[in-house]
Amino acid sequence: MNNFIDYFYNIKVNNITKKKQYYMFIFNNYIYKLYVYDGNDNTNYLVNINRQMLGRTLISEIILNKDGNAISVYNNTKYILIK
Repeated sequence: MNNFIDYFYNIKVNNITKKKQYYMFIFNNYIYKLYVYDGNDNTNYLVNINRQMLGRTLISEIILNKDGNAISVYNNTKYILIK
C-alpha cells in the first residue's frame, strides 16, 4: 500500500495502519484515510460539493490523485483518499 500511495498521491508513508474499513496514516501532521470506494462513478459532483464546503463546515477533504481524479484503482479495487 505504501507504493500505491506514493505513486498515486506522491506521499511517502512509512507507517500505514489497516483498520476494519480503511487504511490510515499521518503525513505533515494531518490524518489521512484511504477507503475502498464502492459508489457510482460521478465523483466530480462529490468533489465539487466537497470543495464548496471546505472552510465552511467541519468536513474532510477529498484528495485528488496525480491525474486529478478522486478515485484511484489498484488491483481492480477503487480507492478514495480523505484528509
